[in-house]
Amino acid sequence: MSHPTLIKADVVIGEGKTQILIEKQFKLKWPLKKMVDEQFDVDIFHTEVCTDKVLFNGEVQKNLIYKTPFEKPHNWRTEEETEGEARHWPPPEMIEQQDGLVVFHEEVIQFAGFVNIKGARAGDDVQIIEALVKDCTVFISTKEHKGLIWEGKQKFIVDVVIKVTRHEQIYVEQKFPPDKKPPYREEE
Repeated sequence: MSHPTLIKADVVIGEGKTQILIEKQFKLKWPLKKMVDEQFDVDIFHTEVCTDKVLFNGEVQKNLIYKTPFEKPHNWRTEEETEGEARHWPPPEMIEQQDGLVVFHEEVIQFAGFVNIKGARAGDDVQIIEALVKDCTVFISTKEHKGLIWEGKQKFIVDVVIKVTRHEQIYVEQKFPPDKKPPYREEE
């Protein structure tokens, strides 16, 4: 025996994925001698559903963690680059005593994109299933001096997976064992 029941539920309209290629040029405050790690934190902060599409805006907070040389700062740069600089931090004495310092360079990069999801329409709900940078990252040195990197270019891919749902009233069939009666039903 079955009994149709009307309920409100989130119905999955569809799921879609896309990839965004990001390319960013940057300058470093401290020279890079050796790369230690790269960290990427992706946030999709705005979505908008259109007919058969979801538009989105996001940002990547990228941290480049690297080691500086242990030489004094005046050995890092040419004389014209150091003219007019009053002081260095950390002080040259501290740098001389260390086997290099580990520092990080942070960039916040905004991006936008869209995903095709057939059946999506304005007013539907959006769930971000995945938004991350996987293993496809490239670091390119664009300015070096005395074997130290001062400027670079970063290329990486952001993978985005989005699901669209809609809150709808639907009928579901409830099946009861033959020896049980449906709850809240009067016998006819």
